[in-house]
Amino acid sequence: MGTIKLCRGDVFVGNPAAIAQGCNIKGAMGAGVALQFKNRFPDMYKEYKTLCERGMLPGGSIFPYDAILNDTRVRVYNLMTQSGFNGADIHFLSDATHAMCSDAVQNGIREITLPFIGVGLGKIEPTVCLNIFLQAVMGYDICLNIVVQYAEGIEPYIILNEMNDPYKPWQKAKETEDLRKQIGAPDIHSEILREASNRASILPK
Repeated sequence: MGTIKLCRGDVFVGNPAAIAQGCNIKGAMGAGVALQFKNRFPDMYKEYKTLCERGMLPGGSIFPYDAILNDTRVRVYNLMTQSGFNGADIHFLSDATHAMCSDAVQNGIREITLPFIGVGLGKIEPTVCLNIFLQAVMGYDICLNIVVQYAEGIEPYIILNEMNDPYKPWQKAKETEDLRKQIGAPDIHSEILREASNRASILPK
């Protein structure tokens, strides 16, 4: 069974084996972390845009792309989580996350670093996203390092280890609440984490 670790930092710092982002099926990466992916991997963006124009990246699918980050080979997962520009779809997020985990394991990847896909511009409640991620990793030997607190230029480090341990101290998150507000990071509270750790699915049946 896989694991989830909540982190603070920058997904582009360090030498991750794989990173991921949420995308729309319209071929646009014009805001948020998607714009950073576009700027860092322009060839990937061109291919993604072409595939979208041809209708080859439907909602819930993934577009894996092998690139170089910090002089190291990295597999970039583009998750098709949005049909347009008005937020992510929970079913697309679920399908794409499962597909990502499956592809990663098949390619010998055991760890993926990603932003908190679905929240913020995605407009999905953090509890829903966390439960989707928990369900996705259950069937795979993989770890998702989810950056819930963005800190530019800092290699992601764990602020909560093992989502199935509800007694793990919520250390850095409590200590940096003011910083979270300053940098516009998602407002994640311990009660959300406790709910997620109970693994009680809140996805529609």
